[in-house]
Amino acid sequence: MKRLFALWWLLVFAWPLPALSLQETFDNALWNHHEDLGEQATTDDFIFSVPTGGSLKGVTEPFALQPGFDPDRATSHIIIQPRNSRFFSMQSIEATDLFQMPDALVVITGYRDGVQVVQQIAGPFWDDSLKKGVVASLKGFDRLSKVIIQGDVDPLASSDLFFFIESLQYSLIGNNQPVIVAVNLPAIKQNSDLHISLSDLQVVDSDNNYPSDFSLLVDVGSNYSVDDFTIIPTEGFYGVLTIPLTVSDGLDESDVFNALLTVNKNIQPSILSVAPLFTPRDQSIDVALSDFSVEDTDNKFPDDFTLTLLSGDNYQLSGNQITPDVFYVGELEVLAVVSDGIDSSKPFQFALQVNGNHRPVITSAQSQQGKQAQPIVIEWGQLVVVDPDNQYPDDFELRITTGDNYQVDGTTLTPDPDFSGLLQVELSVFDGADWSNSIQLAWNVVKNIPPKIVSVGPIKIQKDQVLQVGLQQIEVDDPDNLKSSDFSLQILPGDNYQLDNNKLIPKAGFVGQLNVQLVIFDGIDNSEPYSLTITVEDVASGGGSLPLLWLLLGVLWLVLYRILSQIKKCVMVNR
Repeated sequence: MKRLFALWWLLVFAWPLPALSLQETFDNALWNHHEDLGEQATTDDFIFSVPTGGSLKGVTEPFALQPGFDPDRATSHIIIQPRNSRFFSMQSIEATDLFQMPDALVVITGYRDGVQVVQQIAGPFWDDSLKKGVVASLKGFDRLSKVIIQGDVDPLASSDLFFFIESLQYSLIGNNQPVIVAVNLPAIKQNSDLHISLSDLQVVDSDNNYPSDFSLLVDVGSNYSVDDFTIIPTEGFYGVLTIPLTVSDGLDESDVFNALLTVNKNIQPSILSVAPLFTPRDQSIDVALSDFSVEDTDNKFPDDFTLTLLSGDNYQLSGNQITPDVFYVGELEVLAVVSDGIDSSKPFQFALQVNGNHRPVITSAQSQQGKQAQPIVIEWGQLVVVDPDNQYPDDFELRITTGDNYQVDGTTLTPDPDFSGLLQVELSVFDGADWSNSIQLAWNVVKNIPPKIVSVGPIKIQKDQVLQVGLQQIEVDDPDNLKSSDFSLQILPGDNYQLDNNKLIPKAGFVGQLNVQLVIFDGIDNSEPYSLTITVEDVASGGGSLPLLWLLLGVLWLVLYRILSQIKKCVMVNR
């Protein structure tokens, strides 16, 4: 039965009714005879407009509109749009081309929501035998939102319009009111908000495509406010909100639909336990949410939670930092409360154990020497530490205070790249309860001596041969860097060769002297460029393997010739 009723409702209220045929003859127009209407004129049902800079005139004998009447304000086309309806259909147009436009034909184009759906060429609009205008019938000009008449059928002729439009045969298609049939809003938590969009609504509108070109209106109501389609319940409210909603298709608004939004009451969090907490005597401790185990079924701990500690005996509070009273040793009883942003838990009492401790003392430190820009690792053995209740260095922590001319990473300090001289570093140690005194450690950073290339052995290669240049071919003088692994070689670009890392590739076919610049880097400084001359020999020139081969072949031929001569002599003697 419900399905039958819904179908009847759609047929009666949502399906468009047949439109009545009407005629616009302009006889109710408010203009005077030959009145300049500027660029737009309106009638009961239509808006007629011409492009910016065009002209439009109204006449009353007979009633008509003339676009392009002023030659100085030529008009290429006229636009017809419905005034109070979303769509219209046009069956015919009656016009008189009294002054005989150069291009007697016009193009009439129909649009629906900005999309061209029909086009027809019409005209001429002058019957020379009857000396009157012509009625042009139109086909397919149904359910349109705009019609444009333009005079550009023949692009070689003048395309301006200046005929008289005397009547239109048309029908108006009334807009169907949209109907909201359902709204699906998810439940939200207390003190949270919800953004509503058209996608949350189910809407029936037989002559519009939902949600394109629709707009949403959210009305205000009790226990909430609205900010840009976002529903913001009143602070602390929980229950069901009634939210009046309407939609518009651009012409008509729907009836109000009262959407229901459930706001669930927040569940109070509960502290279950606190991890054991200890601190040395006279030392503060920070208490964090990570120390707590909390139950809260509608919130994820510790996200968005806050912790509050309450004042008590034998300690002071600074936020969530507890500082035991001076010389106090023993157990502190502390009350804590957590909040999920809406509700706070009941106070939970936990214990903080304050342990007695002897502060470690650094009595001396061993200074050393390092190289420029080289990392320095502080070793435990460089410090002499006295701590009667802890075994140094077991479980101790070393702290290097940041300072000038160096960087700190754990127990490693690295002098700034350009620094050399005496580096003053402040150190202290921690025994797990107390920090020691600070002590100054002086570290002499020796300036790096740049490397120097002393010599490179003579190098000869054959034409088109690739040369691999290595450190073993180079004699280097560097008193503060002795390992070959500390060095790297760079060949500088030059003429008649290319580089592939440290491979030197002479230009194809090149023979002669290559002037090559070499640079050695010791990890800190580059050497001065060293000029090396490399001889590239032609394959046929001195020292090559091919001339030697020819020499060996010549000797072999000479030996063979002598052997054959001896054999010949022996044969002749025997005869």
